Amino acid sequence: MNRLLLVGTLSLTLCSIVPLWGCNDSTLRTLPNNPPVAVAAIDNGPEDETVQRLGYTVLGETARLDGSLSHDPDIEELIYVWTFELVPEGSAVTDEAIVVPDEDPETPVPEIAFASFVPDLLGTYRLNLVVIDTKDMASLAAVVVVQAVPPSNLQIELNWSTPRADLDVHLIAPDGSYFGSFSSATTPGDCFSWDPNPDWGDPSNALDNPILLTDSDGEGEGPFRETILLELPGDSCDADGVAAGDCAAEGNYRIWVHYYSDHALGLLGPDGAQAAEATVTVSVLGQDLGGGPLTSPTPLEQGVVWKVGELTWPGRDFYPVNTTDSNHIAEGGPSYNDAN
Repeated sequence: MNRLLLVGTLSLTLCSIVPLWGCNDSTLRTLPNNPPVAVAAIDNGPEDETVQRLGYTVLGETARLDGSLSHDPDIEELIYVWTFELVPEGSAVTDEAIVVPDEDPETPVPEIAFASFVPDLLGTYRLNLVVIDTKDMASLAAVVVVQAVPPSNLQIELNWSTPRADLDVHLIAPDGSYFGSFSSATTPGDCFSWDPNPDWGDPSNALDNPILLTDSDGEGEGPFRETILLELPGDSCDADGVAAGDCAAEGNYRIWVHYYSDHALGLLGPDGAQAAEATVTVSVLGQDLGGGPLTSPTPLEQGVVWKVGELTWPGRDFYPVNTTDSNHIAEGGPSYNDAN
């Protein structure tokens, strides 16, 4: 008797499919077991459906990881193994510090796909996720990176939803220029994707330097986000014994957005490249200074520079500019291959 499938052994009788091969019922072939695929991401909550492999958490707060998009071609249950590949020098965090929640049978997503840990030092934490199927076949490791950063007084967040639109948020220091040292070796002072953590003050003090936490290129499905943090010291700048170099520079910080590239989106259809509508939120110590997200006055196109506004320090006053009547070349930006 020919059987296509022997349940429990996943074996196939080729004679049943192609009898002309001249084999008999005892000739069996085992179906191959395909390796599972691990997908590791930052868990930003159920409202965020993007797959971000680089994220941040404030030092001492919980960093949450998401492996729920991992899958097995053979539709087998998976075991999730999270391990640290890299931690900051001096950190006492080990694999035992990774917490996996208890399984809840009433939820459709397996809780064991999620993990969390609490960083103990500022710096970079690089983790691997390996998933293993019921036949002990392991996936290749998926990597996710968490930056532990200090609490930030200033936060600038850029959001947009247009796929393939690559926008960059810029924070320009009072003594800086657009594209900073890339325009002139003597005029640094622009925090953006090309210079995500510039040194703006005392070389021994990291708190007076901004940091770009995420750099989205518009690949995949939106929404997309970029965030810049800067620790702007408060009254401590006026306290006795506080060096001037330990405080952020006084003056006007400019906040701009540049439509870097549409990545040849215009070649994909007769309608050409899509313009991108974007929003920017500026907050200091958790207080929204703009009265809500500021929306670009016109949809952004490749090369356009949106001048969002200026923040005064130490006054902490935000003045919206909100114009899109300039472009990268007019602002002295350097030429580059992808777009101008």
